[in-house]
Amino acid sequence: MNNTYNIKLKGFTIVEILIVMVLTSITITFAYGTLNYIQKLFMHTKEQQGFIQDYCNLNNRLILELKRAEIVKYSNDNEFLLIRDSFITKLEFQPKYVLMKSRLITDTFQVETGKIEKREFLLQDGLIDQKLINAFSFPVKYSGQVFNLYFYKEYNSSVIMKYIRN
Repeated sequence: MNNTYNIKLKGFTIVEILIVMVLTSITITFAYGTLNYIQKLFMHTKEQQGFIQDYCNLNNRLILELKRAEIVKYSNDNEFLLIRDSFITKLEFQPKYVLMKSRLITDTFQVETGKIEKREFLLQDGLIDQKLINAFSFPVKYSGQVFNLYFYKEYNSSVIMKYIRN
């Protein structure tokens, strides 16, 4: 007796496998495009957070240093001196960053600044010849936006008299 079994193996056809491969490749292409977009978005967010941190740190440090300083003067268009007792903090503005130098420490703030506007302290007789600064402001630029920082220094009469005598 010759028994032949007709066994039919079940499987996928070549057309079905090709359709699955095409659909898988389309899905991977979309996933890769989304991944690139998310990476760019993450990098932009990281850069933006770095700017915000430097901007806030610069603002807070300037407010603190101006409160502590007895006088504020400038030595040239891009440098200010914040003086208290024998302690001098030098504020240097460069196009792409701001340096705050004091004794052995230099802080760098990675912000793009514009033209510095300053207002000199006036007495009734005229200008103090050593250029005391009453207020100054400068724009900080980021991604086409401009943020203006404005600082005001109020002098009391004892500091002014002490400064005039020197």
